[in-house]
Amino acid sequence: MRIKTEKRGTWESASITVFLSICFVLTAALLLTVTEASRTAAERLYLQLALDSAMESLFSQYHRPLWENYRLLGLEYRDKESLKEELSDFLRPYMESENLFPLELSEEKLRLSEELLLTEGISFEEEVLEYMKSSLPGSPFSYLGESVEEEEVLESLEEFSRLIEESIHLSPLQREYQLCGSDFFALETAFSDFSRLCENAEKRKKAADSELDSGYLQGFLWEAAELQDLLSELPDAAGLCREKAELLSEALQKTEADFEAGMAELSEEGQAILQEELRAYGGYLEESGRILSEIERLSELSASLSESVQEIMEEAESFLNELEEEEEGEHEAEEAKERRISAFCREKLREWRALSELSFREGGSRIRAENMKRLEKIPSLPEERLLFLSLPEGELLPGEEKLYPKDPPFRAASSDSPWELPLLGEYSLCYFHFWQSEASDQRPPSGSRECEIEYLLSGAPDSKSALSESLKKLLALRESRNLFFLFQSSKKREEARDFARSSLCLGEGGENPALLSLLTIQVLSLWALAQAFSDLQTLLLGGRAALLPSEESWGSSPEILLRAGSRERNPNPREEASAPSYRDYLRALLFHAGLRDQSGINTRMLLCIERNLRSGVSESEEDFCITDCLYALQLDADSRSRHFFLDLSPVRAVSGRETETLFRPQARSYYKYKNDSQ
Repeated sequence: MRIKTEKRGTWESASITVFLSICFVLTAALLLTVTEASRTAAERLYLQLALDSAMESLFSQYHRPLWENYRLLGLEYRDKESLKEELSDFLRPYMESENLFPLELSEEKLRLSEELLLTEGISFEEEVLEYMKSSLPGSPFSYLGESVEEEEVLESLEEFSRLIEESIHLSPLQREYQLCGSDFFALETAFSDFSRLCENAEKRKKAADSELDSGYLQGFLWEAAELQDLLSELPDAAGLCREKAELLSEALQKTEADFEAGMAELSEEGQAILQEELRAYGGYLEESGRILSEIERLSELSASLSESVQEIMEEAESFLNELEEEEEGEHEAEEAKERRISAFCREKLREWRALSELSFREGGSRIRAENMKRLEKIPSLPEERLLFLSLPEGELLPGEEKLYPKDPPFRAASSDSPWELPLLGEYSLCYFHFWQSEASDQRPPSGSRECEIEYLLSGAPDSKSALSESLKKLLALRESRNLFFLFQSSKKREEARDFARSSLCLGEGGENPALLSLLTIQVLSLWALAQAFSDLQTLLLGGRAALLPSEESWGSSPEILLRAGSRERNPNPREEASAPSYRDYLRALLFHAGLRDQSGINTRMLLCIERNLRSGVSESEEDFCITDCLYALQLDADSRSRHFFLDLSPVRAVSGRETETLFRPQARSYYKYKNDSQ
């Protein structure tokens, strides 16, 4: 080797030993190997970065209307090949970049797995909770007109849910008890009819007595025949009384059995109310037993009385026939004939007056039938006229068009955590529509006008049925709260007793303790139901109804029962500013329903979203399908690369290899919209 010296400026001969050459090559190989190791590690990170970036680019194409209307992120699903093609396009700039990472990654080497749709698992619930917890400023809860923290509203909702659960068990028992009023009214009507027959029979008996006393036998026979007709009806009337008493007894036994079966689900207050109602009927049935004994006595008496009347009638007819035969023969003096008739009538009059009296001492009409008929219709109103009586006057009934499938093609899951239910309920109230007056301009972002919250609660496929089912639950809650208040208020009890005495009782019925006690309890029970209808009207008009009424907030009198079935509202409803609104009651119902089946509510929310995006956004969304929305995806890549520094000539010379050294770095990327990419 020749080198040029600096001082002399001339070329001189020099040499490098073999040993030094080997040291130089080995040092270079070591440095390049260490560098290659670092480059290889960086290449793997580069591949991971490329995959993560491609996944983020892919998922950034989320469905815009879904986000704008419901704050949900979902990638409208394509087939796997389309997804791989798009991912390959997003990866191409990384693969074609001129750098130290000579990666090769073809579309065939991309593998998609763990596709998770928005409708699968708890994907939907995760997204909702993620949004509600992080995206809303301050507290997301507006309860009783104020912004409150999650812990506070959870405590209130748990108490609300307990009351709803109790009302679900109490309402059917209460309705059974109220329907016993129909059997009670039928029994009292049967008693009244039997008493009327006895009165009419006594009138005919006295009329026949008068005819005999005047010596008019034809008139006597006519009145006696009428009496016989009445006497023949008494056994059937007595049988009807027994039948109605048995029906009432059986209905009460069933109610008592149902009460015993459901007692564990009721609070002590609820149990006390039903026990008092059953005791009132028990006292009435005991008194009815005495009345039935008297009816049996009169029924047996009517048979023997009918025989005696028949004998007297036959003797009178025979006597008249004799007189007619004598008139055809010798003509008896008129005066003698009259003496014979008079003597016969006096004799039969003594026999007639010796007949037993049909005096029904226990009977008589004791109730006002017209008013009782009005009260009798009240228990059936929740089934027959719920929407008519609840919706404000002038409001149209919701449509009956079937909006949602009865059997959804999917079922979303839920974590079933009670702590998350308030947030899920609040999301529902923010983004789904519930019934409001036509005058209201409050609409969710989707602009829907259907009864969606009511659908979430009931699952009914049309708005009318959904609203009806939800209002039934709310009516049961309001009825039970009103019932507790009325039974605890001595003032309201006295009002109910006065109403029963003045408007429902006749004659001595108002002084009968057993009858008056039963009617008072019935009035309290039906009063709670009638007021519950008024509460629903107030809530649906945008007002408020206290969970447990007070003397100050209670605005109706028992006379409301005589107007039940009409849309007439309380003249002066007194609302409390801190009382729950219709929205607050819906929040509580959602919480209670979520404790039972939040998975079903999540499924119905997704069905509402699908329907609204199909029909309310634009024509291009007519084919939108919520089951095509991708929530999460895993991407695996098998790339190919070569060792960049190991292929340099010094290294290759040392290794003795003449070809490039290839290796296959692998990477995995997982992405879901909860923003916890791994």
